[in-house]
Amino acid sequence: MKAMTIAAHGGPEALKMTEVATPEPAEGEVTIDVEFAGVSFIDIFLRRGDVTILPLPMTPGVEAGGTIRAVGKGVTGFSPGDRVVAFLNNFVLTKGLGGYAEVAVARHEVILKLDNGTDMAAATAALANGTTAMMALKDAGQVTPDDVMFLPGASGGVASMAIQIAKNIGVSRIIGVASTAEKRAAALKQGCTDVLEPDGLEEALSALTEKQGIDLALDAVGGPMRAIALRQLAPFGRMVLLGNASGKDEPLSGDEIWHGAKTVRGFSLGKISQAPADLGRVASAAQSVVDLVSRGALEQPVTVLPLEEAGEAHRRLEAREVSGKVLLKIEK
Repeated sequence: MKAMTIAAHGGPEALKMTEVATPEPAEGEVTIDVEFAGVSFIDIFLRRGDVTILPLPMTPGVEAGGTIRAVGKGVTGFSPGDRVVAFLNNFVLTKGLGGYAEVAVARHEVILKLDNGTDMAAATAALANGTTAMMALKDAGQVTPDDVMFLPGASGGVASMAIQIAKNIGVSRIIGVASTAEKRAAALKQGCTDVLEPDGLEEALSALTEKQGIDLALDAVGGPMRAIALRQLAPFGRMVLLGNASGKDEPLSGDEIWHGAKTVRGFSLGKISQAPADLGRVASAAQSVVDLVSRGALEQPVTVLPLEEAGEAHRRLEAREVSGKVLLKIEK
């Protein structure tokens, strides 16, 4: 079969179309004829060598949508031809074969059936970002409708999902931050009640909350903005760390957390997906996301490129030239 593989770490040009053996499902696994593969920053980290948990050569891609090709021993509830989306969990639970391929492998615990009315591209696009947002809000952030939420990087993929999911839960006050007028307009359209500029952020945030602080911050940006979010947390406020797009991992003050009666938690979907005991929780959150997509309650811009242009997809995502989600379309 055809797959985009990485034989040596490097730039987007490191992704090469190759012929590899078509996988067969082991016990507890299924194989999927891939129609769409999601492109994520973890794929970029793997390509560049920032993350070296998989041996080379490898095929990136941790989320895919398509139809079940074959079912392994011990798998029930799925049959060849079923329309599905799946986490491929290629960190540990499979053999490093990812979604940028004609056929991918997934554990049965993290495969979700789609009804015929659900758009496969939309469901694939929402899978990783939406599940991250859902679990960050509910499991890690313990969100309530009364919370004042704060989202640095409000135009990002996870943040876009978090805004819509929070609105669905009933959160009525969502304050975002975005760097350009275009991104601020997009965040308002998604459901933010206010969107601030990075310059003068702390003063503006304090004024907007009338110095009462924020209850829940989901931070994928890091750097100075993370420190501002911590300082602006109200007593019993929670901050969930989802990433570090700034590349600046500045230390946080333990005394600030202690004296302010604040909570800081980390959340990594990739990490918890490595533990078989947590796969049920991941699947439950993902099912909630797919249900929202099916109802038309969860949307985002989607850019679709052919599998052969995976390197271009990486370049655009790395340069932050696209908003929403990038998918690769696999033509048989």
